Amino acid sequence: MTGILHITYGNFSEARSGRWIAYVGFTAAVGLLLLLNWTGVFKTVFGIDTAILITLIGGYRIYYNSISALFERRIIAEIAIFIAIIAALAIGEYLAAAEAVFIMLVGEGLEEYASRRTRSAIGKLTDLTPARARLKTGDQERDVPIGEIKPSDIVIVRPGERIPVDGEIRHGNSSINEAPITGESIPADKGPGDLVYAGSINTAGALEIRTTAVGSDTTVSKIIALIEDAEHARRPLCQILPSGAAAGCGEHGTSQANLSGRLRSCWSLVRAP
Repeated sequence: MTGILHITYGNFSEARSGRWIAYVGFTAAVGLLLLLNWTGVFKTVFGIDTAILITLIGGYRIYYNSISALFERRIIAEIAIFIAIIAALAIGEYLAAAEAVFIMLVGEGLEEYASRRTRSAIGKLTDLTPARARLKTGDQERDVPIGEIKPSDIVIVRPGERIPVDGEIRHGNSSINEAPITGESIPADKGPGDLVYAGSINTAGALEIRTTAVGSDTTVSKIIALIEDAEHARRPLCQILPSGAAAGCGEHGTSQANLSGRLRSCWSLVRAP
């Protein structure tokens, strides 16, 4: 039980997959015990109502966070839940107190699930940019790490390759799939003088591109930074809200169904003058 309590009250953002699975299992066990109590199948242990045990064990995080917040003179939603649980126990409504604890556990689980989806989406965006580029110097081409590319350098991108830098096409014509960056599903025809962005896919002819931005200065890196900033800005608000509402906030903010729309919004901000 001590191990489960440690899992329950640990920092979710740093938890490993094994601990996340254990948390889900712990929440499911609390829900099962709550159901057995409600149906009358399993109501007491050594003469103690199981709803009391569920409340005390499952709600440890609520009590710890509430007391810590009071000492730090902060107001959080868990304080209201803490007061409600104490009041329910005081008047003998043990099942209601256990229900409140279970709802908080489910809410925190949903919030963490939404946060994991956001981190997964950010990871996929990060993987868009190639780690190496084909640098042209004079009449020669060299395969070099992306960190060696500088603005104004010329890079060569062949058909089927991802573009490693933001830049302007000097020679060549191609159809560029920019869906990973702009969310647009139709490839755009590009030629000399047109801008291209790191992470997009060159689907047709070979291109010679003059670099304008590389690494953290590329458009895709700025999009990632905007998404991360939005996630960090959302967290304090969702911590003030009850866990159920916070989980809803997380789902709305991280749903993969909304990813295309979020990319378009970030794109507009990044490309704004």
